Amino acid sequence: MVVLISGVSRAGYVALRFAGQRYGFALLGVFGGLASSTATTLVYARHSKGNEGFSRLAVVVILLANLVVLVRLSIVSAVVSRAILP
Repeated sequence: MVVLISGVSRAGYVALRFAGQRYGFALLGVFGGLASSTATTLVYARHSKGNEGFSRLAVVVILLANLVVLVRLSIVSAVVSRAILP
């Protein structure tokens, strides 16, 4: 389990590094959710503090990152035990 979850997180981190900022905040939310939704939330919450225009974009990134965690956990659960999926 540790290797599986670490592998998914590492793949998300690598994808985030390759994507960079050129693909926009939505993809950063998705890749950030694959790598670490907690770290993504922390970074964007700190950047939005005192920056009114950035805060709306930060909300989108944080929501997407946390939604991706639910999908990621569903996929990992299905891989580990297909009976748990339904």
